[in-house]
Amino acid sequence: AEKNPEECIKTNVLGSQNVIDACLSQGVERTLLISTDKAVNPEGVYGKSKYDAEQLFINANSVDSQFKVIRLGNIVGSRGSVWEAFSKQKETGILKVTHPEATRFYIEQEEAASFVISRLILAEGERAIGSPVMKSIRILDLAKSIAPQCQIEITGLRKGDKLHEELDGVSSEECLDKGVFLAV
Repeated sequence: AEKNPEECIKTNVLGSQNVIDACLSQGVERTLLISTDKAVNPEGVYGKSKYDAEQLFINANSVDSQFKVIRLGNIVGSRGSVWEAFSKQKETGILKVTHPEATRFYIEQEEAASFVISRLILAEGERAIGSPVMKSIRILDLAKSIAPQCQIEITGLRKGDKLHEELDGVSSEECLDKGVFLAV
């Protein structure tokens, strides 16, 4: 997203507006946007575009059509996740970690799918934005658990990265340190 902001905006902002327009024109009763923890106090293009998509969905609500938003963290084992990246890097003997104190929210695939389905079925009358219960992990700890035999290379935060993600105003670091998990 940072390297191709125009494509990110086309996908997340303009694409979301296209979905809204199509749903309204076809009388779709419920539509759910799956967003990201990066939309909370966004620092990069990706987070800002997801925040904008959320606002479009929230503002599209009408008497006949419900537009809801949920935020998820990293989905364990999903394409593009840090789990996938570390698994690939494991073959090289070196895992690249952005920052030793960086933390991220995560959720298992089954939990994420169950939450999404439940929000589609039970979305009536709920808040516009909700998040499932998610745990937090230090990226360095994750790297060591995936490949304890590998060396760790600290690369530094990339443009648009945050040290700690947030959901509903609580950072992943606070959740990790205090044992607090977020629920809708």
